[in-house]
Amino acid sequence: MNRPFFRKSFFIEIVFIVIILASSLLPELSADEAKQKIKFFRPSEPGNVMVCDIGAEAKAVTVMTNNDGTKAEKVLSNKIAVSGVLTVMTVTDYGRPATIEFKIEKVEGDLSGREVKFACDNKVLKINLETKPCEFRIKDSDAEIGREEILLLSLVFRRTRKENMSDFIGTENAVGVGDEWKTPLTPLQDEFEKRGLKAADLKMNGNVKLMEKKAVHGYDCWILDANLDASKDEEFVFEFKAEICLPVDGKTGAVKISRLSSEKFSKKVDDRNNALMPDVKEITMTITDKMATVMVPVERKGDKSK
Repeated sequence: MNRPFFRKSFFIEIVFIVIILASSLLPELSADEAKQKIKFFRPSEPGNVMVCDIGAEAKAVTVMTNNDGTKAEKVLSNKIAVSGVLTVMTVTDYGRPATIEFKIEKVEGDLSGREVKFACDNKVLKINLETKPCEFRIKDSDAEIGREEILLLSLVFRRTRKENMSDFIGTENAVGVGDEWKTPLTPLQDEFEKRGLKAADLKMNGNVKLMEKKAVHGYDCWILDANLDASKDEEFVFEFKAEICLPVDGKTGAVKISRLSSEKFSKKVDDRNNALMPDVKEITMTITDKMATVMVPVERKGDKSK
């Protein structure tokens, strides 16, 4: 027997077996890691029903700086927390909710710490989302909804708009976990232009990152972080941050969204035009708008697609 040849053949066979074993143990590319196109906009349909839990807060802080350096601060804060069942009644021709019904199971809110009583508590609200502000009416009731109640409800239920999630954070490219892309800025520029801020005068940046894939409220979701900022020297600073949990099924809308926006305006005061407040040299206002939304679809009978 030729022992050197035997040893060489045996060694080659062992190496071959190790290679086969190693290749069989290598993980396949997971859905998390594989790049794919995400469908960001999922149109609403009449009859869609969702269990909702929504909290919102709008806060305004005004600071007046006097000529001697002293400051005076005023804070206004409106809060609301509401939970219940939302039913889409009609939709716009571009696939957004037009009218809805919201069966309120629990609602509470306050205006700068003062509690507001809600006539709609434990009632069904009929809401027109195509008006600004939205129109609210209690179903099958003549009970009147007060101005303060409407003010707080308007923090949660806002006029529907043609722009959708694809316009704000979408990309046409295939993406995978860890990928980033630039935020579409056109909707933001248009919004600033409506308020008299020329987009050409602003420094604007934005990006979206696909953070991970994980289960949220029973759905496998892409977790997306979005960040936007715009500024004009020290006169105006805008920041926006959001986390969106978007089901991977391509059909279900975001089941959870947490967002925070902040705008800061600063204005130097000219003594010649300040007869009412001659000691004030600068006024700064910071407005924050915070909302956390959970909207989990209720599976309809005979619907096996989810």
